[in-house]
Amino acid sequence: MAKISAKKLMIIGLSFFCLSTILQTFFLATTSLFFVLASLILLGIGWGIGRTPATTTAIASAPHHFAGTATGVLWSVQNAGGTLSIAIILTIF
Repeated sequence: MAKISAKKLMIIGLSFFCLSTILQTFFLATTSLFFVLASLILLGIGWGIGRTPATTTAIASAPHHFAGTATGVLWSVQNAGGTLSIAIILTIF
C-alpha cells in the first residue's frame, strides 16, 4: 500500500474477484479440476489484494479513540453482508 494507492489495490482485487465469479458461472458437473482451481485461485488473489486496503482505509478513517469500534462495526457489516448475499443467491438458485 506504500507504493500503490489503496483505491487502485481495491479495484485490482475486485477485478480479480469479478473475473473469478464470471468463470464460476461456467462450472458444470464435467468442468475440469484445472478450471475450478484457476477460478478459485483468482478468487483468493482478489480477496487478498482487495480486503487489506479496504480494511485499513475503513479503520484509518475513524478517529483514533474509535478504532476498536470501527473494527467491530466493519467486521459485523462484512459478515452480515456475506451471510445475506449467500442467502439471496441460494434462494435465487
